[in-house]
Amino acid sequence: MNVGIMCGSYETASMESRLNNSRAVSEIADMGYTFVMGAGETGSMRDVKEILRENGNMLITVGNSLELDRTTADVKVEVSSTFKRAEKIYENSDVIIFLDGGTGTLSEFCSFLNNKIETDDKKKELVLVNIDGVYDKIIDDLRRRYK
Repeated sequence: MNVGIMCGSYETASMESRLNNSRAVSEIADMGYTFVMGAGETGSMRDVKEILRENGNMLITVGNSLELDRTTADVKVEVSSTFKRAEKIYENSDVIIFLDGGTGTLSEFCSFLNNKIETDDKKKELVLVNIDGVYDKIIDDLRRRYK
């Protein structure tokens, strides 16, 4: 199974957020999954990749040529834009986990959810990791919209 990981790349994210993201990934790293992520090497993205590399997980990274040159991965997928990156992560994942991140992570969640609804994709699973309530407002808003 391929597990997409979406998380923040900002170095300025709180250490609490980065530690929570790392703990969440550590809990699933030894389950034998292949992981699919953006190619960035900063912030939580770097932290998560270090855990996956240390654990020996297969890692597929998606990014532009500059990002791919700076990362280590088993498979590198080159794309020309962040929109294409998100599309390739979606296509190459069976389940996509959204850790605490910034506006980009939230935007990707909304885009993926919309695509899942529009295409009636019943196979793809999207998971919000809601540690310390970081996604409470989003979940409440989605419940309101669903009603």
